[in-house]
Formats: sequence, structure tokens, C-alpha cells
Amino acid sequence: GHKAYCANDNSNGQTLCFAVTSSTIQEHTVRLHKASWILDTGCNGNIVNDLSLFEAYTPMPECSISGLGSAVREGKGTVQINIRLGNSTVTLVLENTLYVPTSPHNLLSFGRMHRKGVQFMFIDKTDDFHLIHPQSKKPFALCRNVDDVYGIANVTKAGPSGNAKSD
Repeated sequence: GHKAYCANDNSNGQTLCFAVTSSTIQEHTVRLHKASWILDTGCNGNIVNDLSLFEAYTPMPECSISGLGSAVREGKGTVQINIRLGNSTVTLVLENTLYVPTSPHNLLSFGRMHRKGVQFMFIDKTDDFHLIHPQSKKPFALCRNVDDVYGIANVTKAGPSGNAKSD
């Protein structure tokens, strides 16, 4: 099964939790890769493994992330991503995103999305679901089930924009 892991962040007293384990990741290497985005129900913070995705970044004292092998948080900042569904694209601004270069995937916090009003609607007769935009109430992302790990389809880096939805 999947396990939740937590690590204390001594710089601000917060605890970061996430649910994807290294063994889980190894099972899915055929369909998921390092640049993949996973919606993580056990993660209370977003994690990105590619420094080039940050539009603003602050190095921080290293902090171990339990459950991701020897993963270490090296800093945090703001990341903007585009998520495309059909002909529509939504830009998300992910603030206070941790930079963990050895993370096997990018992790998007299910809890943070839900607290911002994003809803989740399962697609009939599948294990997949859509993320529903809080204002338009329309689907804006497809989350595909890969053996109970949900990969987010069609995510790309976004440039600075004034019309983005903040995380």
C-alpha cells in the first residue's frame, strides 16, 4: 500500500507530508517520468524537481525529506504551470513550492488544491477524474490513474502572467 511520510522543516516549524513512496515510483517508470506531475493526496506542499520551472527562487538550508530516499529540499519559490484540457488552458501559480532535485516526479498537493476551491469529479466507468475550476465550474485538468497514483495530463511550464490562479 501507499504510505504517508512527513519531514520537519526546522526553518519555519512546518511539517511537509507526502504519500508517494520510492517503491511506488519504481513500479510506474513505464508510464511516468521525472517531468511528470502527480496529484498527491498525502502531500501538504508542492514539490518540484526542476530548478528551471521556478520563476522566483530562494535557496534555503537543506532539509531531508523522509520517504523520498535521500531527497533534500534545497530551496523554495514560485512556479507557474499550464494545464491543458481540450482547447482550454489554465495557468496555476504554485507559491512556496519546494525544490527537491532528486524527487522522482513533481508533486501537486491535493489538499492545497482543494482548499483553493478546486473540486474533483470522477469520470464514469473509469478510475480517472477531472479537476473542476472553482470559478467556472468547468473541468480544467485530467488526472489519469496509474495503479492508484494520479498523473496530471498536459502540464507545461508557463511564463509570467497576470491572469493566473494562485495556489
